[in-house]
Amino acid sequence: MEHPGERLKQLRAEKGLTVREVSQRAEGVFTGSYVSNLETGISSWNKASLDVVKGYARAFDMSVEDLIAFVEN
Repeated sequence: MEHPGERLKQLRAEKGLTVREVSQRAEGVFTGSYVSNLETGISSWNKASLDVVKGYARAFDMSVEDLIAFVEN
């Protein structure tokens, strides 16, 4: 079973975005290093703040609800 970070990486690849682009689109909520840490499992999606979740949703141009459903399924 994939961990949530692998799902985030998959979504990032589908959107054609780099780690840096995701952090830029999140408007300073997190760094590229944080994106990498989530994708590799060093940081936990389950402990991410609401601001981080909203930043990812903004970066991927999707609703928070759709992002959570994608990551957790």
